[in-house]
Amino acid sequence: MGTTKNHKLKYGATLPSLLSSFTSSATKTYCILVLGSDWPLDCLKHVWIKEPSHNDISQTTNKTSINTQSLYKRIDPRNSFQKGESKYNNFAIALKSGSETFPVRTKAQFDTFLNRVANVLVIGEANRNNSEIGRRMVDVYHGALEDAKKRLGPRKVQLAEARKGKLVLDTSGEMGAGNGGKSTDGKSGNDTVQAGWFSNEGWRVDAHKNLPGFALLYNTFPDADWFMMIDDDSYLFLDGLHQFTKRYNPNRNYYFGQANKFRGCDDVTEMGDGPPIAQGGTGILLSRGAIKTMMEIVDQCIVQYEDCWAGDVRVGLCLRDVKIKLKHIPGFNGWPPQENFVFSPNPCETPLTYHHVLPAQMYKLRQIEESATTSKTRLTSSHMYHTFLNPIKNYTTMESPSAKTSAKTFMIRDENVERKGKPWMNFRIDTWEQCEARCIYYGPCVAWFHDLNKRCWLKKTPGGKDEMKGAWSGVMPNRYVCPPTWL
Repeated sequence: MGTTKNHKLKYGATLPSLLSSFTSSATKTYCILVLGSDWPLDCLKHVWIKEPSHNDISQTTNKTSINTQSLYKRIDPRNSFQKGESKYNNFAIALKSGSETFPVRTKAQFDTFLNRVANVLVIGEANRNNSEIGRRMVDVYHGALEDAKKRLGPRKVQLAEARKGKLVLDTSGEMGAGNGGKSTDGKSGNDTVQAGWFSNEGWRVDAHKNLPGFALLYNTFPDADWFMMIDDDSYLFLDGLHQFTKRYNPNRNYYFGQANKFRGCDDVTEMGDGPPIAQGGTGILLSRGAIKTMMEIVDQCIVQYEDCWAGDVRVGLCLRDVKIKLKHIPGFNGWPPQENFVFSPNPCETPLTYHHVLPAQMYKLRQIEESATTSKTRLTSSHMYHTFLNPIKNYTTMESPSAKTSAKTFMIRDENVERKGKPWMNFRIDTWEQCEARCIYYGPCVAWFHDLNKRCWLKKTPGGKDEMKGAWSGVMPNRYVCPPTWL
C-alpha cells in the first residue's frame, strides 16, 4: 500500500474533523458504537474508537497511519445513552480521577449530578473502563510532557525550561477568604497549599493531569461556553452554576473558584507572594475566552511548570502568564456541610460546590436539591444548614430580651466546645451566661463562645465545632435563615 505519514491530532481538532480523517467510501470503518453497531462513520456522533488493527489501517484509502494514543485522546467520551439536560449543554466538565478511585467514587457523581450533563470527560493516569456507569477514564498523564515538547520544538522547549523557577510577583489580585472549612478565621482548610503536604506517588501523578486535562476538555467540546474541572470527591450544584454563569459573557476571560495561597512552585517561598489560585477540589471554572487564551501557551506551561507539585497551582500560574487573574467566588466550598463546617456569614449565599464529599453525602445532597426544586425553594447556605445538618434536635428554650427576635429563641449549648468562623465582634466579659445573653440581645448574632480568658466571641455564622477545654458555646439555628430575621 506504500508508505504512510504519521497522523497526530493537534489541540483544537474536533470530532467531525477526526471522523472525516479516518473514513473511506470503500470500508465501513474501524470505529464502533458502544453497542457494537457497524453504521457508517459519518452517521455516528457518540463513538468509542477501538485500536485499529494492521489490516484496518492498510484498508484506508487515504493511506493515513494513526497514532492510537492521540486517537484515544481526541474522541468524544460521552455515554451514548446519556443526552443530559439541554440547559447544561453549554458546560463541559472534566472529572479528574485515578485508577484506584475511578471504580469506587465516580458512580455517586454520575448517579446524582453528572448524569444531567452531556459534555463530561473523565481524566486520569490510565485508560480504564467502568462498566457499571458506562464511562471511560482517559489517560492524560502518560506522554503529555513529551507531546508538548514535540509540538513546541527544541527552541521553545529551551525557553520554557529556562523560565523554570523564575518568580513573578503578583499580589495585586484580591484574595478572598473561602468560607467552607475548618479554620478559625473563616477560611477553608484548603485556603493555603504548600509543597510537602502530600508526598505519595498518587498525588505526584495527580499534579500532571490538570493542564493536559483542560486541553483535552477544550479540544473535545470546543463549542461549550464554560469549562470546569472537579475532583472525584466533589459535588456540583448545576442549577446554581447555571444561574451564576448567566451573568457573564463566556467570550471574555474569566477564571473563577475559591481563592487560595500557595508556596513551593515558581520559587514562591512565602504565602501570598504568588498569584491567588483556584483550589482544584472545589472546582476550577474557566470561560471559553479564558481557556482559549490559555491554550495558546498550554504546551509551554506543561514544560515550564512540570516540577510544580500541585496541578491547580500549575493552572493558576499558566493563566497568570496570559494575564488572567482569579476572581474569588463565594459558594465554592472546601468541605461538605457537616458538623465542623464553617457556614457562610451570609445565609443567602448560593452553594456551588462542596469538596471531600462521601458518596452517601452526595445522594443526600441530590435529595435536598430535588426537594428544593419541587417546593420551588431557593437553595442557600441556610437551607443546607437546616436540611443537611438538621441542627434542631436538642435545645433549650429561653426568653429573648431583643425586640427584633421572636419571643422564644432556640439555643443549642455546648460545654468544652469552641464555635469556629470569623467573629463579628468580641469583648471581655466574666461569665459564659453573660456572653450568651449578649448574643441573644444582638439580632445579627447566630453563635457565640466564651473562652478561658473570659473573652466573648459573637458570630454571624453557626460555625463549626472544635474541642476547647473550659469553653462554653451556643448557636441559635432559627436565626440563620434567608433573609435574616433581624433585618
